[in-house]
Amino acid sequence: MTNSIISKMASIEVEAKVIYESYEAKRLAHAIQLKDKLEALRLSSDLETQKQVGELKESLEKALAQEEAAALARQEKQKRALEGFLADQKEHLVDQIVDRVVEKYGD
Repeated sequence: MTNSIISKMASIEVEAKVIYESYEAKRLAHAIQLKDKLEALRLSSDLETQKQVGELKESLEKALAQEEAAALARQEKQKRALEGFLADQKEHLVDQIVDRVVEKYGD
């Protein structure tokens, strides 16, 4: 009877070891699968982020080019307005200078 109990215990131990090893193998396989899935998600996320950054960069570069063109156009407009104003004032300024010279130094 003792041998049969020991034999049953040994058989249970062997079965338990087989079950444990099977469980451990499945656990490791699942961990590897999850790690691979996580890596694939990371790569996918990196690609999507790079795509979005590229699109945003392109959009910002276009906006910057438009702003630079608008600023250049404003500068040109202001320059023309200033030149026009100075041209209009030139005769008046010359008259003022002549009047002051005549006033100070006489006829």
